Amino acid sequence: MLVPLKPRTVNFPNGQEIRKVTCGNSFTLALSSSGQVYSWGLGSSGGLGLGERNIVWEPTLIERSKKGQDFSNIKDISAGSNHCLALEASGVLYSWGNGQGGRLGHGDETGENVPKEIVSLRDAQIKIIEAGEAHSACINSDNQLLVWGVGLHGRLGNGNTSNQLKPMRVEDLSDIKIEDVVLGSTHSMCLLRNGKVMVWGAGKFGKLGLEGIAERNFSQPKELTTIDNNKAYQMAAGAFHTMVLTEQGELYSWGNSKDGKLGYENIGGS
Repeated sequence: MLVPLKPRTVNFPNGQEIRKVTCGNSFTLALSSSGQVYSWGLGSSGGLGLGERNIVWEPTLIERSKKGQDFSNIKDISAGSNHCLALEASGVLYSWGNGQGGRLGHGDETGENVPKEIVSLRDAQIKIIEAGEAHSACINSDNQLLVWGVGLHGRLGNGNTSNQLKPMRVEDLSDIKIEDVVLGSTHSMCLLRNGKVMVWGAGKFGKLGLEGIAERNFSQPKELTTIDNNKAYQMAAGAFHTMVLTEQGELYSWGNSKDGKLGYENIGGS
């Protein structure tokens, strides 16, 4: 196996200009400025979207959806561990890859080797998408948050730990305008229009940031009050730790501090 010792340029057919890239466990997706999606890597989960489960060594165009239609005019992509989401400019949302737990949103747990439209969201006018390790989320034109997939540890925010095979609104947030959503491996968080952050899911290592109840799981959204009332601007969630960047440019981190991942000396949470 060749292991490059320094970064190398990845070449795309016809000199395509790439404007976004996202990585799964062992594969990569790239979105071109012309709205085309390329994939490469290990296809065993179906995450390449090419209709096969082989290893692909170079960027390869995903040409068609499951219905045989041209797969083009894509404006956003997101890769989970073994599944993918792609948003068409018209608001149509596609998913493919590992279907376990309903993470593809098609009403079953069947995996898909090529992009398949999530039919239940056809008229929802989706504008933001996010794929987690085993669950998925999106925000529609009404700024409502919808989630689906594996519910273990309460990561879907619907009050229980059951899997959800189709997209559903997070009812506790149904009257609140949601601006962004981020999914970690087993926890979730969203940004409200007023700059506040809500968190839920697995609390191990304190990665929810809820002071005094660090190790507890929450199956419903809880307000993050530990960033000194600053308005959040951006969020990031790893498997074991979490980050929030405020509008003032201050970066907060919490969770498992092992190996220095929080950006400051270990003071607990490891």
